[in-house]
Amino acid sequence: MAGRLEIRVDATDGSVHLGALAFTDGTPMAQVREAAGALIYREHDVKNGYFWLSLGCLLLGGQSASIGLCFFQGALEMVTLGVALPDDELCEDWPTGETSRRHVNFMQKALERQLQVTFVEGAADFPWGSVWSRFDPKGFSASAGVVYARKR
Repeated sequence: MAGRLEIRVDATDGSVHLGALAFTDGTPMAQVREAAGALIYREHDVKNGYFWLSLGCLLLGGQSASIGLCFFQGALEMVTLGVALPDDELCEDWPTGETSRRHVNFMQKALERQLQVTFVEGAADFPWGSVWSRFDPKGFSASAGVVYARKR
């Protein structure tokens, strides 16, 4: 795992840091694309103004991790998080319910330590937005990330 960048979320402004790379609400996609370079392993244009960049080969709490960056009309709106833990169990390449619950618990603890907060019902709110880590019963999987409050 040497050389992998640790994901860090700043409680002050919600910025997400990967080593020297940092981005936050409204960061232009072109800027992230240029700075992230080889970390990008997938791009998905939803064709309705939304575009996703997936970055891998990262760490969260010392474990293998990845992030998904959601842009609307070229500006960052949300960051999703995912981890891989030792002894993960899969069923047809999909994490089991127990594995997903372990992921939620791990990400919740890692984010609580970084942000110096306690999650209530799987989330913590800030003036700039919120951070969550929950089990999604509809998708039957872990769901975690940072969503920025809309500025209108």
